[in-house]
Amino acid sequence: VQGYYPIEEKDSLELAALQLQANFGVNEESFYQPGLILDKIQKYVPKKYRTKREHSYLENKILTEHEAFVSLSKTEAQIKYLSIVKKYQTYGCTFFTALRVSRVRKSKDPGEDVVIGISERGLVMLDPVTRNLNHDFELSEILTYGFKDNSFLLVAGNLMQQKKFNFRSMHGREMHDLLRIYIARLVQLQE
Repeated sequence: VQGYYPIEEKDSLELAALQLQANFGVNEESFYQPGLILDKIQKYVPKKYRTKREHSYLENKILTEHEAFVSLSKTEAQIKYLSIVKKYQTYGCTFFTALRVSRVRKSKDPGEDVVIGISERGLVMLDPVTRNLNHDFELSEILTYGFKDNSFLLVAGNLMQQKKFNFRSMHGREMHDLLRIYIARLVQLQE
């Protein structure tokens, strides 16, 4: 809802409909009428869609989507909501801001802002403005990583093709520690 995750408008409206059902549960049909969430639309729809569309239009779309979920209990709606968001690559990520810098020390390139997300699935790199996915690596594709002072290094790919990333970030240690924990857990599960 805050717009931190990349999501299409249609999907966000479906999630909003499920959120509506999870909030209010099974009610009489007359309960779910226009005006119910119009003044609270910011709690249901990401800002990037609220600024593009009339709030009444969004509410009507949510209520239309909601018709498919009217028989779900609050708990069933929450479970369905989670089953949908679990499919997103960014589900469960802890996010860190960073500046991707050139490997060449004397480069005049100021770097590129990125958002790094780390989860039990792996590591993703997002554009900080659009939240579009730039890179996605499973934990098994992370070959090496490390940190020093205000920097973080990542080498990912496979033995034949690797990508090296250098970042400036005050969160290097946290990213390193989180990756170490997830990778250790993965290794433990495979034993």
